[in-house]
Amino acid sequence: MLELAADADANVILTPHVAATSDQLFSRIASVMLENVRRYLSGARMLNEVDLAPG
Repeated sequence: MLELAADADANVILTPHVAATSDQLFSRIASVMLENVRRYLSGARMLNEVDLAPG
């Protein structure tokens, strides 16, 4: 799960990387981000997490 440093600025905004667009793009992004907020607040793993361990 993503954890920001204790001294992270309060004005940090996380956004998805988007390489293309379609008619459904923005509703899909909103859907995934909303689900990830729900998961984050409940302590569950978020969708599309990046595993930083492999390097």
